[in-house]
Amino acid sequence: MRVHKKAILIFFLMAFFGFIIYKMSHSFNPTNPHQYKRMWGEDERLNIVFLFAVKSYPENYELRKAIRETWGTYINPSSKSKILFYMGQSSRPEVNIKVAEESNRFEDIFQGQFIDSFERQSLCTLTAFKYILITYAQIRFLFKVDDSTFINIPHLIRVLKSNEYLLHNFIMGRVMNYTQPQRNKKSPWYVSRNVYALDFYPNYAQGFAYLFSGNLIQHFVQASFKVPLLKIEDIFVTGILAQNLNVNYIHSTKFGIPEDSCENSHYIAIPYLYTVEDMKRAYMSVEAPNERCAEIKR
Repeated sequence: MRVHKKAILIFFLMAFFGFIIYKMSHSFNPTNPHQYKRMWGEDERLNIVFLFAVKSYPENYELRKAIRETWGTYINPSSKSKILFYMGQSSRPEVNIKVAEESNRFEDIFQGQFIDSFERQSLCTLTAFKYILITYAQIRFLFKVDDSTFINIPHLIRVLKSNEYLLHNFIMGRVMNYTQPQRNKKSPWYVSRNVYALDFYPNYAQGFAYLFSGNLIQHFVQASFKVPLLKIEDIFVTGILAQNLNVNYIHSTKFGIPEDSCENSHYIAIPYLYTVEDMKRAYMSVEAPNERCAEIKR
């Protein structure tokens, strides 16, 4: 009899928690801004000025480590900033186990429940945006960055302080205009007319690094339910999803590769640093320029 009552109690507890999980997963509407506040109490979520959302692949342990040890050293709670490495799953279970251990140690990783790939970059970023909306109460700036990109945070702050009047509903980066879709089926950037019918993409910021107003995150998520998913993440997010939001595009030539490494200190984002050594060299060129660079600066 006692066992029977215990079984009934367990059944009702399981049914209760199952109902709660069902309501959270089915009643949550990503297009409703009030849903984000109701899922978690407002005081349980963080208010931050900068969120650096770094797109990584599960296998890129060393690049994540290099970022934490270089430009990531500027990011800390006292500066109201945070870094979040986001990615999908690896097809190799041992890699996912290692990422889970890394996440437990550093508490700076978000992993979506899908296999990560080039074709799923837009999906990966949108999934991260949804997580960010649930986790953070307010973000003033979100900087989306590839894990092969160095961010010169001191110079970034200087640039933003001198352009405060522009920093509303904006996207800053290397802005591209009048780009035509690739219709060659052999190209990794091929897009059929069924997916995107127009002859030109809208203005967009190149995906290795782009900075935008935190209020746009929610609008991007809402807009994503109204258009077909395009696999090319930068065009999809900063172009297609942004095109009806009256966005102020701020083109900066300081997103890119300097002709001379001595110019690194004047750049905001330097891409295509695929090794730990490259990332550390970029960091040292800003933190401790060599004699040649010091001479040029004088």
